[in-house]
Amino acid sequence: MINKQFSFLILCLLGLTCAFLTEPSFRKRSLKEKYIDNLLNAEGKKSLDFSTQCNNLNLASHFNGTAMSGYLNVGIKNSSSALGFVFFGAKGVPTSQLKNIPTIIWIEGGPGCTSMYGAFIENGPLHVIQESNTTFSFKENSFAWTNDYNVIYIDQPIGTGISHAQKKSDIPIDEDQIAQQFYFALNQLYHSENGCFKQIGINGKETPLFIYGISYAGKYVPSIAQYIVQQGNKLNLKGIGMGDGFTSPYYDVESVNKYSYDHNLITLDQFNKNQIKVQQVQKLVNQTKWLKAKDQFEQLMDDVNPNNLDIYNIQRKEAPDATYLESFVNSKYGQETFSFKLDKTFEICGDLVFEVLSTDYMKEDCVARVEYLLHQEIYVHIYNGNLDLLVPYYTPQLWLSKLNWEKTQQFNKTPLENWSYGNNGTIYGQKQQYDLLNFQIIFNAGHMVTEDQPEAGYHLIKDQINYVLSKQQF
Repeated sequence: MINKQFSFLILCLLGLTCAFLTEPSFRKRSLKEKYIDNLLNAEGKKSLDFSTQCNNLNLASHFNGTAMSGYLNVGIKNSSSALGFVFFGAKGVPTSQLKNIPTIIWIEGGPGCTSMYGAFIENGPLHVIQESNTTFSFKENSFAWTNDYNVIYIDQPIGTGISHAQKKSDIPIDEDQIAQQFYFALNQLYHSENGCFKQIGINGKETPLFIYGISYAGKYVPSIAQYIVQQGNKLNLKGIGMGDGFTSPYYDVESVNKYSYDHNLITLDQFNKNQIKVQQVQKLVNQTKWLKAKDQFEQLMDDVNPNNLDIYNIQRKEAPDATYLESFVNSKYGQETFSFKLDKTFEICGDLVFEVLSTDYMKEDCVARVEYLLHQEIYVHIYNGNLDLLVPYYTPQLWLSKLNWEKTQQFNKTPLENWSYGNNGTIYGQKQQYDLLNFQIIFNAGHMVTEDQPEAGYHLIKDQINYVLSKQQF
């Protein structure tokens, strides 16, 4: 999610990439109202403890497995800033055996959008249902990634979702700072006596680690993974995955216009006019004029969507209302059930983190990070919904075909074939895989693949992790 502030202050929805052309339904309150709410909500909560901690959750009546939550210090001197998380162990697996199960870190995008969206709306085991203003229940997700794997949903960078930023200056301004803070937090998770993984035995020798995320996490994930590998890969990282990832702003600018024309959203005349703007934005990216490039990209997103469709899924006029997630996390029930600690009003996408990372938004430095990972024998999984206008599947096709990797030519020669799972004959999309690199297109899905097509999303993660496990010895 790339949270965006278009000319009339509109932000990204659902934690996944840019901005909307119309304000999402859960973002109807003004920035001033939210600012006041945050001030009021913070009163009396300054003594909250955000040190590294692990809370065992009693979800026995809802989930057959280990569930935990907590906070992870990010290593800023004289600061309580910390990342918040929810962890679900693989379904039905005893806690003592979780160390033998592949473990996935899930990160949402934004920047500034919560991974609780992934936990409670996308691929987590429990989907939140709001019964009334104060009453909530859970519905089991048949296609949860936790059916087979441990998954930890981490709100990052600090200031996002349930995470805590003591002050604005603590929030990282670029991918290097993000990776450093996240790595410090992971060491707390794995090695601190108060870290959940330390307590249940998940470790960097026996437990294969994968990092997945969507939208703006197309920048987060390779940046964090690169840093882990550069530090000696002591966490046993085996692969990464990015869904509808904003990894390459340069090529995304190009693809949104072509995708819009190919899908009859604009005329040929409009396409040609937009191409001038595309070239202008790409020139600004090459000149490292990040803020000007961001402003013009936002204008281009208006131009490629004249009918004001939901840019996350062009088959919809507007995005689904997700305000119930905010209501749940802000409720007494939600906070008691999951041991959430809030010093602010919880929001799906927050303005502050997006503002701080505004110069990072159009930076073109993460494709090189993917190349580094491939050279270091880390598996890379890229997938996209075919209905996404914000990050069309054209975008990864453009930058993947130009990777500085010794096997790019072989990958490019590999045909894009229909992809299904098992013997049921259901075709979920298309797949192109060669050696360490896998690219998939998911049919009838938009920006949030595991929300729009949960069955396909479940099988794509099994497909990839099974492939990696079959190629490597742990």
